[in-house]
Amino acid sequence: MLIAVAGFSCMDALLKVFAAHYPPMQVTAIRAFASLPFLLLPLWWQGRLRELKPQRPGLHLLRALLGVVMLSTFVMALSQGAIASVYSIYMAAPLLIAALAAFWLGEHVDAGRWLAIGIGLAGVLLILRPEAGGLPLIAGVAAALSAVCYALAAITARILTRTDSSASIVFSFLLVMGLLAAVFASPGWVTIRPQDYALIGA
Repeated sequence: MLIAVAGFSCMDALLKVFAAHYPPMQVTAIRAFASLPFLLLPLWWQGRLRELKPQRPGLHLLRALLGVVMLSTFVMALSQGAIASVYSIYMAAPLLIAALAAFWLGEHVDAGRWLAIGIGLAGVLLILRPEAGGLPLIAGVAAALSAVCYALAAITARILTRTDSSASIVFSFLLVMGLLAAVFASPGWVTIRPQDYALIGA
């Protein structure tokens, strides 16, 4: 989990760079499509492409739709505010995941964790309060919406693991999210600068 969060942090720093030059939906599409080769090539090499077949297509689609909203609102927040401020709101997602897991998945959350969740969410409300020199309201709302969608997508993924492979869950998420974001981004698509291809690969 620590390695995953570190990877997300590096990727999000790059998204901040892209957000200065490209619309949020285009960044979402680029992020999704750039990830697909790193998933498909190892599966093809290992002869495991059959694992990509989804068992619950409707739930896969719902998760991808949540992903489009999650990433586009996150990129929008990054384009409007400082990454540290945006992250302080966005990282409420794990708190929401723990709370939702208790209600929807029946997982045990003890009193100490409920206290931590409450304090954490109170902190998010404090950060969202508009003030001079602080995070712009639109960036704060976008980051909060992104966190909610992230939490719902994580809960959906947890449900999908009961019937579908990890490869199927990741592939459907990236493919559908990339296609939907590309459709929304197409009217205002900005030509990708040559110097950005290496960053996209990263």
